[in-house]
Amino acid sequence: MRDDIHCLMTAGVSLTRRACDALFDTACQMIKDGRKKQAVRDDGIEGEIRTEFEEQVLGSIGGVEFHATVETEMGTGKVKFLVRPADAKRRNELEWTTFPSMEALEAELNSPPSRRTPAYN
Repeated sequence: MRDDIHCLMTAGVSLTRRACDALFDTACQMIKDGRKKQAVRDDGIEGEIRTEFEEQVLGSIGGVEFHATVETEMGTGKVKFLVRPADAKRRNELEWTTFPSMEALEAELNSPPSRRTPAYN
């Protein structure tokens, strides 16, 4: 997700990829819900994100501007970043797909062909 956060600027803190993902996911949810303030908590990051939903442009990248005050394993500081509304929409449309367990796959493969779940192309 880090590639979907643009114009990431930090002061006094470094961010891990997971921290960037937490900021991005929280910002996407804020766009979806129309919230101007939201706590962010994940492994290695805790803080608060704020936005006034102002669109900002830097070079060819434009998006909603977010400001965060965070504490991480690497320090405490401020973060400023842009999230493009199209990226937020795409993120909110993504869903996790579950896969069968290894035991279920083995049982399926070891069952007689007449009892197997049909597979279609």
